[in-house]
Amino acid sequence: MAFTASSGNSCFKERLYRILTLSASIMVQGQPVLPFQVTADYPARCKGGTGPQREPTGYVHIPKGGCLYNMRGINADGRYQERAAFRITSTVGRGGSVGVELDVIESDTPGVPNVTVTVSGLTLCGLGLSGSVAELTPAPGVDETTKYSEGEAYLPSYTHVFFKGKEAWSPNWYSLHGKANRNKLLMSATEELDTNDPNFNLKVKQSILIKRLENGWFYDISFERDGEYMDEAGKRKKFSVHKFVAIAPLYG
Repeated sequence: MAFTASSGNSCFKERLYRILTLSASIMVQGQPVLPFQVTADYPARCKGGTGPQREPTGYVHIPKGGCLYNMRGINADGRYQERAAFRITSTVGRGGSVGVELDVIESDTPGVPNVTVTVSGLTLCGLGLSGSVAELTPAPGVDETTKYSEGEAYLPSYTHVFFKGKEAWSPNWYSLHGKANRNKLLMSATEELDTNDPNFNLKVKQSILIKRLENGWFYDISFERDGEYMDEAGKRKKFSVHKFVAIAPLYG
């Protein structure tokens, strides 16, 4: 039977047909059809869920007040939706948090969902070096929400570092930038910092990866600092510091 959108009744039938068809396909996979809701969160109950289906294997160091969470189900528009998301809170300076959401939503074209990325908030993160701070926000210096729906996403950042009496900073705001699809979001940035000492150089790398797994998502949120400086004896020394917020799967 073919349905058309020529009347309100036809639209209703078309939507009902889609939901029933979707329900049948999900039940075949052994999963109940439920309203859009949290299916896993870590730490447990940080997003109102019941925790992960099983404890993450890997490294997870979410600052207090932060959260990794997965969601899925039928949304308010009657469409099947999946969400993989996190929120990290400030670890230095003023309070605040920044969130990233990857949404995969059923569309009118079978097998071709709508994919959106939403970034919101503002946070300051300590990055593994004493006096090293990165600001993350959807708009430079402003706490707001931005949604991307064309397969690309941006998260502006600014870094300031004090290290062994020396100073380094971003000459301008730069953006973690990347692409999103139904299975993955990857945003990254590499930035050379300006310094107040010609014998001190520092490069910052920031990366956010969310990747689909069977019955879950993998999260890799990391910051890296690579640099070189001259010590008091006049010897050049290299250093590399990695800081991970999370590098682990979240099942559910």
